[in-house]
Amino acid sequence: MNFLWKEERVRLLIDSPIASSTPSYSSGPSRTLIYSPRASTTPSYSSGASTSVSYSPRSSRNAKYLNCKLLLGRIKVLEATVEMYMHPEEHTLNSTALLHEVYNDMGKLVTNPISTAQEVEFAAPLTRIIHAKAVDDRAALLAIKSKINGDPQGIMSSWNDSLHFCLWEGIACGSRHQRVIVLNLPSQGLVGSLSPSIGNLSFLKVIRLQNNSLSGEIPPQVGRLFRLHELRLSNNSFQGKIPTSLTNCSNLAVLHMGYNNLVGKIPDEFGSLSMLNTLIFHGNNLTGGIPRFIGNLTFLETLSFGDCGLGGRIPDVFRRLSKLTRIALAGNNLVGTVPHSFYNLSSLEQVFFDNNRLTGGLPLNIGLMQPRLGVLSLSDNQFIGSLPPSLLSSPELTVLDVARN
Repeated sequence: MNFLWKEERVRLLIDSPIASSTPSYSSGPSRTLIYSPRASTTPSYSSGASTSVSYSPRSSRNAKYLNCKLLLGRIKVLEATVEMYMHPEEHTLNSTALLHEVYNDMGKLVTNPISTAQEVEFAAPLTRIIHAKAVDDRAALLAIKSKINGDPQGIMSSWNDSLHFCLWEGIACGSRHQRVIVLNLPSQGLVGSLSPSIGNLSFLKVIRLQNNSLSGEIPPQVGRLFRLHELRLSNNSFQGKIPTSLTNCSNLAVLHMGYNNLVGKIPDEFGSLSMLNTLIFHGNNLTGGIPRFIGNLTFLETLSFGDCGLGGRIPDVFRRLSKLTRIALAGNNLVGTVPHSFYNLSSLEQVFFDNNRLTGGLPLNIGLMQPRLGVLSLSDNQFIGSLPPSLLSSPELTVLDVARN
């Protein structure tokens, strides 16, 4: 968020040559403070019972200038505070220090300390919100720990009051703030379930809990983590359906839930996760077919739906998947021919279509159309015809399995 345009606009309105103005006082029955551009540097007073202040046009401009400067201070306070709350991981300054600097600058503009205190009070509720959110992270982590009833390697033994939560094992916080951005506990033998409180870690970008013994349903609250880039829950015992709330994680690039006990269909809503480059549900008990939405995932590099019990035909949706390098659909109940658009994917390196009921033949020029192909596994299907010479002469091909066709 950038408020610089506002600052420049204010400057255009107020920046103009202003003569040095100092007050002078004249003697008389009343004490009157008069601003004049030619006043001396020391004020003179006249005796009197009352004191009044009058301003020349130039002093009025000075007052407006001061007010505008205070307004700029408020804008900078908002900018620093909102940046610290919304985008602290991208902020190049220490936002707390920036706020302190702004307060000091504003203090130089006013002689009344109450004014500066008012500006500090102006931002105080926002800074309290930021601190409260950091406290929420600690509470969420402790709730996650409470759902773990087996920790054979003692990875969570550091999760206590003796250390700040940013120093706990498996936790990483942003360098410019104290919010959790990484939960990294793979291959620790953890037993238990995943607490819904994980959805309160609102700055979380990475979850790596693969290769444990976690069970229960994947809490739908994970869908509240709109900053999430990577979600790895593979090789656990998670049950239930794939939460459709994950569609709210619009920045998600890696979604790996392979080798669990998930059931139901792959949600069609996942077609909105346009940033995905890795999508893996291998080794679950899913129903339905290969979802057509994969044709919308133009950044997709790895697609693995093998051993999921999916049926039907492979949809003709590959035209836009120019980055796809690895696809695994083995061990399903797929039928029919492979769409011709699939063979136009020149970036493909590994193809696993074995153990299905696919039919048809291979294109004669497959070796030219897919020059990077290193692994082609088509065994246990119903392919017909001969192997194209272009495939057999492909320099990158190291594994070719066409047995039992």
